[in-house]
Amino acid sequence: MNTEQLSKTSFSSDFLNKSLLRPTTEKNCSCYVLPGFTLSENAVSHERAIIVDIAAALFGMKYPFEQLILQFSKSNTDNQTEMDKFFFLVKQPEHTLDTTFHHDIQKICHYFQIKPNCFIEFTDNQTTLSISDLNVVKKVNDETQKVTDLLMTEFWPLFKDQHQQILDIRSANETEAVSKLQTNFGRLARQLKANQILEQLKTKNNSYETKRP
Repeated sequence: MNTEQLSKTSFSSDFLNKSLLRPTTEKNCSCYVLPGFTLSENAVSHERAIIVDIAAALFGMKYPFEQLILQFSKSNTDNQTEMDKFFFLVKQPEHTLDTTFHHDIQKICHYFQIKPNCFIEFTDNQTTLSISDLNVVKKVNDETQKVTDLLMTEFWPLFKDQHQQILDIRSANETEAVSKLQTNFGRLARQLKANQILEQLKTKNNSYETKRP
């Protein structure tokens, strides 16, 4: 990605810079960026089901999250439509212990086989970015560099092929996002689904030891 493209993408992803601002109430905090699935005209139904299930698990654990779309240019060797990719930005709640947050998110990643995922930790004036499975750990000074720039060089390129360019990182729109349910019946159905997934997580991960990134 050249300087002009990086500048354009950084400008278009200002909302992500705001989403990753350090909370004023917490000196130390963290979040995860988790890949979801590929959006395309040929996306099969089970891919959408996986993203809905991940959202249900996060709802069940009461972890706030945002839904992002990584938008690519069309591949020069591909005659199909653009293949944009879906991500969750999951934030650590203010009163949740670090160990609990890491344990829960890693259980989700293990259960759904989500990798690589990206852990972002804010401490004092420093931000640390760790990418699972690649042993990549980068530190930046908050006063001189934005964590979104680090994501642009270290994390987002992992999901494109050599013929693609990253055009935008944006918030998922209404047709792409897992929406908040407005009816009591819908909320009850989601809660039942969340309970089912959390029980499956507990069963599958009972012998799985999670580690801090």
